[in-house]
Amino acid sequence: MSVTQFHREFGGDASVGAIRRRFKRLEKNGWVKKVHEETGGKRRGATEHFYRATGPIVVDNCSWVDVPDSLKKTSSWKTFEHFSGKVIEAMKAGTFDARTDRYLTWSLLSLDQQGQEKVLAGIDALVAFIAGEQKHAKDRVAKSREKPMMMTVALSALEAPKGSTKAP
Repeated sequence: MSVTQFHREFGGDASVGAIRRRFKRLEKNGWVKKVHEETGGKRRGATEHFYRATGPIVVDNCSWVDVPDSLKKTSSWKTFEHFSGKVIEAMKAGTFDARTDRYLTWSLLSLDQQGQEKVLAGIDALVAFIAGEQKHAKDRVAKSREKPMMMTVALSALEAPKGSTKAP
């Protein structure tokens, strides 16, 4: 994300210059890394710098202490806990942010029944695509003898509790 994009989405009363100074401080302290630059077009000769969050990694295990035992026994919680363990493992190993093409996002959507059904159908199609790509990759690896790369892929769609807010 560039400083301009950040300002447009989250800037509030802060000026672009103030946000730029904060981004430079974050870069100096190792929290963001400059990953791309673009010039021309609407920038009128200026250079727009794009950043990616890099750390330092903060892992807070305390938020799960308050989970009721009845919830801890469900298969959904066990799946979530297993996935969370994979994320923590990747963060500790430095692989979570090792690649600039990694992807992590979440959105809080406001949908009607038809919208929910379409989103779920899209997720079903994506799951089928991912399974197919794993098969194709297995075939390519067998031919090339290239060492496969492990990748954790997670996708979730669930009804949010009333009063939920968007990501900060």
